[in-house]
Amino acid sequence: MTNENENTTVGPKSKASSKTLFLIMGVGLAAVVIILVFIFLRGGFNQETELTPNQEQTVDPNIPVASVDGVMITQGEINLRTQVLVNNNQLAGVELSADQLAEAERLALQQLVNETLILNAAAQDNVFVEDSEVEQEFALTVANFPDEQAFQDVLATNNLTEADVRQDIARQLTIQKYVNLNTDTGSIQVTDEEIGQLYDQYAALQDNMPLQEEIEDQLEQQLFQQKYNEQIDVLLAALQAAADIEYFRQ
Repeated sequence: MTNENENTTVGPKSKASSKTLFLIMGVGLAAVVIILVFIFLRGGFNQETELTPNQEQTVDPNIPVASVDGVMITQGEINLRTQVLVNNNQLAGVELSADQLAEAERLALQQLVNETLILNAAAQDNVFVEDSEVEQEFALTVANFPDEQAFQDVLATNNLTEADVRQDIARQLTIQKYVNLNTDTGSIQVTDEEIGQLYDQYAALQDNMPLQEEIEDQLEQQLFQQKYNEQIDVLLAALQAAADIEYFRQ
């Protein structure tokens, strides 16, 4: 594996990782580590927050749920990840059922396990990120707010500091860098035949489909992403096979 010696060291866990979140997709064998967008917690919920209005919070958030090479993952961390999904669905007018909530918690745990696997491997391979990279992403995050005061208000509401945000940015950039170093997007090829087959699949399920040439770029990107996800699944499978992962509940 390729090694990079850079400035910012990120361990498998950080204070910020329990306070600030990245949206990460889960595909196939494991949660695919593709960073889509940085999300600030809205409304000031914390690790003790109820996941649904009717669900009593009876589990201590500090209880360890899993361990990855000695790094503990707690119920509180799972609560935070799951709550983001619940909130996003509520904004869309969708309430999760008990079964859907249980599946969301399962996926949240898998995401956290996969992130820890990658951060452990990145530390072993001396894969770090430059402080300048963190600062650039931090500036982009602040720019998403109407003004500096709005950004500071969100930090205060969620009991966060700028250092917390920078730490979690470093964490996620490290994950992204390690994945990039250990996958090969240049080897991915999408053929016209594959695009046509995918179009036919959608056309069989949906009336009034646009012409294939009108959405060909989107279809090609979807197929490219699927193949990239498969590479990440292979990477995660190798990391899982070499790691000592223990789950403390069924």
